[in-house]
Order: sequence, then structure tokens, then C-alpha cells
Amino acid sequence: MQFRTVKGRVQCYAAYYDSSAKRTRQKLVYILGKYGQINTKPTPDQLTPDFGTTEQRLRWANEIAAYIDEHNATETTERVERLPLILRSNVDAILADLRSKTPILNVWHRARIKSQVERLARGVGLITRAKPKPAKKTKAATSNPDRASPA
Repeated sequence: MQFRTVKGRVQCYAAYYDSSAKRTRQKLVYILGKYGQINTKPTPDQLTPDFGTTEQRLRWANEIAAYIDEHNATETTERVERLPLILRSNVDAILADLRSKTPILNVWHRARIKSQVERLARGVGLITRAKPKPAKKTKAATSNPDRASPA
């Protein structure tokens, strides 16, 4: 099985022997998307119809599934490695908006940003203590004169 990248897709080619030409040829049996996670693996029935034996088609489907597993693992690693760069560009954009004379981010956005920054700070160990709990309100006996007990 050979995998060739063409534009935004991966083409899967299976080799076969052409006895009339006395050489090995390749036939396209399946096409995958190149970018992002690949969620579905092909079954032998989904490969190019009327080509190869049942055993060959099963072997090709297994080779494509192994390629998909490898692709997904690499994609996950690369995506995680890009996160710090994405975070920096997002922080720069937020700071630029907050410093501008006409900021777009409103109070709701700022509250969401604050909660996510606190969550990230806890996750990377910048904040080690627990969130302070809000103080409980105590009811004074004379706080409401209408409900005061008669004396």
C-alpha cells in the first residue's frame, strides 16, 4: 500500500502485478482527507469495487486503518504543540482590544476571559490555593423590624 498526498487529500494505492505488461502497477483504492482527525476507517466493501480478492481488500483496509491511527496520533501531537502559539496570539488580540479607545469586548466577555485565565493558571500551577469561598451572610435578629419578635 502506498499513500500519496495530493492537495488536501491522501490517496491510497494498492500494487498489483500486470502479467501482460510484466510489471507491477498501482490502482487507487481509497481517498482520505489530509487535515484534522479522521474518524472513520474503511471496510473492505468501501474500497474501489471490482478490484482485488476478499483477502487483499481486507489487508488493504487494515493498512489504511493503521495509517489513519498514525495520522491521528501525529495530528493530535501537532495540534497540542501549536496551542502555546495560538494562546499567545489570542492574548495579544484581547490585550489590543482592551487598550483600544473603542473596545469590542464587553463585561460578559471580560468575565469569561477572567474565569478561563484563572482555570489555566490553576492548571499550570500559578495558583495553588483554592478559590476563596464567598462569606456567608448572617441574619441579624433586628434586620427586619416587621419580623421582630414582640417583647
